[in-house]
Amino acid sequence: MPGVSIGNNCIIGSLSVVSSSVPDNSVYVGSPAKFICTIDEYGERLLTNNVMYPRELEQNRKALEDYLQKNLPHTYKPVKNSTPRP
Repeated sequence: MPGVSIGNNCIIGSLSVVSSSVPDNSVYVGSPAKFICTIDEYGERLLTNNVMYPRELEQNRKALEDYLQKNLPHTYKPVKNSTPRP
């Protein structure tokens, strides 16, 4: 849209319609796009809702599932068929 600018370091949701200028370091989503949070708040949410795990657990699916079940901040439900594909 004419006269509308998107600041630096912003996240705009897919299919969002930006109808007014977006300031730096912000997250906007929707149609029309609305302010959701700052980039810093978004980063904190991501860290809160995810867990870092030892990469060596990727070689042992059962050990990885056990680790995630114990350490995720939300309910973890493994995939029914956890056998890796060839």
